Amino acid sequence: MGRGKLYPFLPKRYRQDVVPITLGDSQLTTVAKAYYKDVNFTPSNQTLSLWNLYNLFTGSVKSSYIDTFAGRNMGCSKFVSALQESLENSHSFWYLD
Repeated sequence: MGRGKLYPFLPKRYRQDVVPITLGDSQLTTVAKAYYKDVNFTPSNQTLSLWNLYNLFTGSVKSSYIDTFAGRNMGCSKFVSALQESLENSHSFWYLD
């Protein structure tokens, strides 16, 4: 979550190598709140599936204006896909490093 909030402030030379996170500060706060407060997502064993992460992300986008809704949803999909690829292939992923 912390690096998600740092992403917009990365220098351009670093940002080109990092998968963009299309969520704004308020959406990231909504994700964190839902993780702890929403009974549908609170993990019982302290793990979170990528599917649930994707649902948390897209749930936070619902508060976006209609003109940014589709782009942010697509960005959530790309982000989670890149995370999955990183985990499967043991590649570095800036948000987890």
